[in-house]
Amino acid sequence: MRPGPGELLHFSEDPTISVFHPHVATTARETGAYVWAVDDAHSPSYWFPRQCPRAMAWTGTHTDPADAARLLGPATTRVHVIEYDWL
Repeated sequence: MRPGPGELLHFSEDPTISVFHPHVATTARETGAYVWAVDDAHSPSYWFPRQCPRAMAWTGTHTDPADAARLLGPATTRVHVIEYDWL
């Protein structure tokens, strides 16, 4: 799923949400109520369940191509790794 220009995504493990109501998160450093949304570039961080151990790496505009090939593999721009037991 990719959002269109100017659109944001919301990820949740609760499939019953039909309306998003702003709220203060229990871990919030600020007192304002928000609906948390994620842009397209950061959405892969939320593809896996919250408790699933994961790591991600991807190239950016300043990534040295030699570093990318060495660390991610040839012709690869993004890598996602999860704990084997979650497969």
